[in-house]
Amino acid sequence: MITNTAMPRGGHLEKEAMENNVVRFGPVSKELLHTKIADAINAYVRDNGIMAGEKLPSERDMAEMFQTSRNSVREALRVLENQGAVEVRIGRGVFVREKPDGDGSILVELVKSNFRELHELKSVLESDAVRKVAAGASAEEKEALLECARTMEKLAKQGEYRDEVDHRFHMTLLEIAGNRAITLIIDKVRLEVLGEYWGYLDYDRSVWLETVPHHMRVARAIARGDGERAMREMERINQHSLAVLVAADGKRP
Repeated sequence: MITNTAMPRGGHLEKEAMENNVVRFGPVSKELLHTKIADAINAYVRDNGIMAGEKLPSERDMAEMFQTSRNSVREALRVLENQGAVEVRIGRGVFVREKPDGDGSILVELVKSNFRELHELKSVLESDAVRKVAAGASAEEKEALLECARTMEKLAKQGEYRDEVDHRFHMTLLEIAGNRAITLIIDKVRLEVLGEYWGYLDYDRSVWLETVPHHMRVARAIARGDGERAMREMERINQHSLAVLVAADGKRP
């Protein structure tokens, strides 16, 4: 858990100030490390009353604060910059743009969660969608899902995998299920939360080719109205995805 302590503004760690602080920052957990650091930076800004336009500590100083690498701090600052909370000025440092508060959007709150919990959320919601689609999809809707699977299969035969086609398969499934709220949540989780984290990991993208047959089996089972088989195949996709994620995360420095 990250604890907060007051620090001098402006990014310079004075030795005397550090010695006078009673509460110290501890090492940050590895899972979603950059988002946890981003959360701690938000808390530092809030607790120290730092206003828009004021400068934050340097990357080196923050790396020392959190006992982590400058790369991890840089990733955290990128998250905050994307959220509009900070502005990175080349050669000058990082400046607060808007004061963070505790009433962030659902996406911000999701980013702070454990990626395994996010993956479990996605899996549960997708499983429910599979059951509904298998029971009530029209012939036209089933064909649309099959077409996505065929595109994935065609690319796989050429040794090619495309994220956008995989994403379209899952979004088509959720849209057919008809729950707009669930569709929006999964879209955010897949692209903006887990998707962002995937971008930081080092792994061979060809591992996703192994999921292509399962996507086709999901689509064919739904076409037959076999919800149980479709749910089992979707679970295999999600299990594979989680295994790859855990393995890739374990290789992070």
